[in-house]
Amino acid sequence: MKTYRCSVCGYLHSGGPDFHFCPLCHAPVDLFMDYTVFDRDKPGNWDIRTVRMIKEMAKTGQSVQEGMGTARAFLNMDNLIFRPAVIARVPLPETAEVSTELILGKTASQPIVLKTPILNAAMSYGALSKEAKMALAMASTNVGSIANTGEGRMLEEERELAEYLTLQYAPGSFGGQRERLLLADMVEIKLSQGAHPGTGAVLPAISVNVDIAATLRVPIGKAARLSAVFTDIQNGRELAEKIFELRELTQGKPIAVKIAGGHLEDDLNTIFNQDDIPDVLVIDGGEGGTGGAAVTMKDHVGLPLVYALPKIADFLQRKGLTSRVTLLAAGGLRHAGDVAKALALGAEGVYMGGALKIALGCTYLRQCHLGNCPHGIATQDKKLRKRLDVEQGAARITRFIQATNEELRVIARSCGRNSVHALERQDLAALHPEIARITGIE
Repeated sequence: MKTYRCSVCGYLHSGGPDFHFCPLCHAPVDLFMDYTVFDRDKPGNWDIRTVRMIKEMAKTGQSVQEGMGTARAFLNMDNLIFRPAVIARVPLPETAEVSTELILGKTASQPIVLKTPILNAAMSYGALSKEAKMALAMASTNVGSIANTGEGRMLEEERELAEYLTLQYAPGSFGGQRERLLLADMVEIKLSQGAHPGTGAVLPAISVNVDIAATLRVPIGKAARLSAVFTDIQNGRELAEKIFELRELTQGKPIAVKIAGGHLEDDLNTIFNQDDIPDVLVIDGGEGGTGGAAVTMKDHVGLPLVYALPKIADFLQRKGLTSRVTLLAAGGLRHAGDVAKALALGAEGVYMGGALKIALGCTYLRQCHLGNCPHGIATQDKKLRKRLDVEQGAARITRFIQATNEELRVIARSCGRNSVHALERQDLAALHPEIARITGIE
């Protein structure tokens, strides 16, 4: 008996396609795929996904787009494991206090002190519904963290619900207006993004309704495109000038710079061999998610996080910058195990995006760019958005972050550490020789 899967909501149907619409989301039967052979690969490297991509490109003449992060399996945090303390160093009792506090802007005039090292990743309004953005903002306040506008414009509701809010300053950004910058608690200059480094973001026409068009100040019903490159930031000096400008404008609020994994040593020297440097550096691994990007870019451009993070942490340590710069890691981090390993590799905090959306209700169908998310998260369809209750969604995200934060404390105690920031590479073991080579972990 064959099994068919709805590509919109994931509903599984056993037997022949003897129906016209999905009983859950009402998608037409044409959007169902034969799930019986979904994991049955063609000979050699000709897996089903690649074959489907070729057919789609031959049909449309366009790159194949896909939501969320890459489906390619890189070496990752699963190839590392913690070594628990036993007797050379003993674990801490379950009642021992373990600090999870994080400071953004260690030397800034207006630093931000968070209760958790887990921050909302940049996810914009337009890619997400207003309800999803509101739930994320509300949850960030509940857990003592900070929300992020993404490169879309700052929502008034988002600003009201978030105790702390980062405004992402991107090339040609919808959110870069002066009045919005003044409302932000931190400004993040997005030089690059892990999911599609070097290419601009695109908000599909289907998502640009009247409300989105008015909010983002773009034409109704037309795809909104952002450049990947700042016209006024072409070198290290101009980046330093922009950091100075934003720092002065915001009266000393933390300024972050977000990069993807490229020519790390050269890029880091360019950023930090200046008079004005960022308070926060964000490294977005190649596993990072997006509302929609070319599969080729997601799968084949940008270093995975585990390759980039240790090198950046070593650079900051070597240059004596750790007392000034907070290092945040992003890119496909799923749970407390991933977060704790990122902290042990040198990060002080992390961005989580996909995990928070799953906590919100996402079933990871990777169809975000189509604008018909059945859970009301990645859509502007009013009927679909009604399915997402803001307060209930915020409560789910809150519980997930709180549980993850507590698991970080449990891991730290097991390793004999009284702070999650005391975790280090000596607490890890490498399960793969390539990971050992990259990280220097035995």
